[in-house]
Amino acid sequence: MTSDSARSATEPSLSIGLPNFGDYLPLSEWHHITEIARAADAAGVGRLVVVDHVTMGNDTSGYQWGRFPTGPDAPWLEPLTVLASIAAVTERVRLATGVLLAGLRGPTVLAKTAATLDVMSQGRLELGVATGWQVAEYEAAGLDWTHRGRLLDGVLDTCRR
Repeated sequence: MTSDSARSATEPSLSIGLPNFGDYLPLSEWHHITEIARAADAAGVGRLVVVDHVTMGNDTSGYQWGRFPTGPDAPWLEPLTVLASIAAVTERVRLATGVLLAGLRGPTVLAKTAATLDVMSQGRLELGVATGWQVAEYEAAGLDWTHRGRLLDGVLDTCRR
């Protein structure tokens, strides 16, 4: 098997979504996600993907992709922190957000955090970003939902710089 850096763009690889939310594990056992990641890395999985919600509102009816996978009060681990933990115990698997609600984060701190994670993981970070679908998250952050596209553009511009 070739390394990811040498892998052809057309060579298939397996991506696995790690549930960093919900009741898949009791709160006292969330640290076991690193053991799952280590096993996936050893098995040759190409990418581990975690998702993001900063704060969950009670109304999940805006979720357009079927039944929302967890209740609004379920735990939701911060994805970049989870990926940093995974990076520390793996060697080759790609580390991805699918997706990070970038507009809800300060652009300079997000850029620094993502760059640090990418360096510490030896270039394995894949930062997928989007605006999200839930108005309540923007309200909780004191941000205007109608400006979410501009917020995301500003964050991406900062991250590129």
